[in-house]
Amino acid sequence: KQALLVFDHFDGVLDQANLLLEILTNAPEIKILLASRQRLNLQSAQLLELAGLEYPDSTTSQDLLTFPAVQLFIQRAKKARSSFIVTPETAPWIVSICQITSGLPLAIELAASHLRMLSCQNLFAELEKGLAILSTTTQDIPQNHRSFTAALLPSWEKLTDQERNVFARLSIFPDKFSLPAAEAVAEASTEILITLLEKSLLQETQDGLFFMLPLIQKFAFQQLSKDAPLQQQPLQQHSLYYLSRLQEFASDNIVSQKVKLSQFEQEYENFRLAVEASDRTNPQALPADNRALWERYRQKISTADSKTYPQKSSGES
Repeated sequence: KQALLVFDHFDGVLDQANLLLEILTNAPEIKILLASRQRLNLQSAQLLELAGLEYPDSTTSQDLLTFPAVQLFIQRAKKARSSFIVTPETAPWIVSICQITSGLPLAIELAASHLRMLSCQNLFAELEKGLAILSTTTQDIPQNHRSFTAALLPSWEKLTDQERNVFARLSIFPDKFSLPAAEAVAEASTEILITLLEKSLLQETQDGLFFMLPLIQKFAFQQLSKDAPLQQQPLQQHSLYYLSRLQEFASDNIVSQKVKLSQFEQEYENFRLAVEASDRTNPQALPADNRALWERYRQKISTADSKTYPQKSSGES
């Protein structure tokens, strides 16, 4: 008899993966479908990577209501406030909320539930502060779905001490970062980065850069912030690393300006954070030539952005 077995949150019982092999060996007519944050690493498994619901970027001209993330947000918003409607004033903030939640359904649902009291603009401001707003006291949902932090804690608790240390340190990066940057700033090894990728705590671009989803980054930074001395060290290492990169750009006459600008653009937010940190603590740490290069590249990036990204409306009814 054919049958389909469905498992959700299988990452909670990964030590039982061999049981799946026994089932498939003794009952080949049975198929198994399971969801897990962590890969099974079974040769017989076929992996389908899932991302959040599709959401609009800041440049889209497509109707917002065609995006699944926006549809879910509006559906949940109407449950919280029956009079909720999308207006030209609220639309940019809805887009921003879907972006910061990366289209993750649980985060969208938890966020939208607060529209009973908050406007979309204020809700986004709370999300930028941290994960505290992503919680609910609703009784008829599983305990581990009542806050975004609770949903992530099992993954955190299963990391080794070294993996936790690296994961927390990586939250220093405000944007995409390279393997050399991860090694210099977070003392990350390739093996640990692979582990974090396999546990869905880290993402990788097609260009080989790494990044955290915004809410994952906020969770990791929460863990880092619990140890003030631990927090200062990667911040200093981050600044030193990217200031040294600027020095390399300024002194390297072999690599073309086009290539340098492309590399700068890929990690622009990291350069910005490093320069701002240097200006606060030691303005003399950035030589004149390096500062001139920074200003020139920054101006080119800012000009490109102003041509591409419209400004959000600052008002909301």
